[in-house]
Amino acid sequence: MSSWGFVSFSRKPHFIYSVYNKMPLQKQKPWILVWDLDETLVTGWKTGWRADDITVNPRAAFIMYTATKLRILGIVKYIFLLTNNSDRPYINAAIKKLGDYIGYDPRKQLFDNKLINNLAQRTYTVSKDPYNPDKSLRDVDFLLKGVGGGVNTEYRILFFDDRDNHVLRTQLPPEHYIQITPPFSYKGGADKTPWERVLTFLRGYASLGPFGPLGLKRPSGPKGQKPRRKTRRLRKLGRMTRRN
Repeated sequence: MSSWGFVSFSRKPHFIYSVYNKMPLQKQKPWILVWDLDETLVTGWKTGWRADDITVNPRAAFIMYTATKLRILGIVKYIFLLTNNSDRPYINAAIKKLGDYIGYDPRKQLFDNKLINNLAQRTYTVSKDPYNPDKSLRDVDFLLKGVGGGVNTEYRILFFDDRDNHVLRTQLPPEHYIQITPPFSYKGGADKTPWERVLTFLRGYASLGPFGPLGLKRPSGPKGQKPRRKTRRLRKLGRMTRRN
């Protein structure tokens, strides 16, 4: 397997929560991650496809893995799939392949046990173009309505797609539109996708990296000083992460 910076995909990725967060969780809007499917999360769709044909994008998978953990804490609120693929059996197989790849266990989730909170495919009712519709905030609101999540202005949105010409490019802050470059495929090639930017956003509360099993670890204080005591909130987060 290939490696990506400090993350090795030869084993299951891990991350650790930082306990030195200066801003309380409730002062930040939670994130929504909106994903395209083909050539973004996976590749493999073709006529007469088989489940073995589907290949998962390992770097996108690491972001997805991280998001599922941050969803437990409310830092990420929803994970959505917005695809122009209309083959529902293929979509379901791709989601299962992705879940198996990152070791997603729905039994260990505190709230919604789905890997993808909601999805919309090319044939969904709001779409005007039946072949290759552009993706916009209207689609995000459609997905939010399906989960009773309010409207898009209540969240911060990260959008992932291999195309650069969706309407969302003009509706989101430029740094929140993550273009998969080049589109993920069997051919490989140098990945120029700004994955580190995504990790920087999510590091608002989480420090990511292969530092062992998921858990809350508290670094020692400055030399000669006692380590900081855990607050009630940190003890609660520690119990939540240890159960997972």
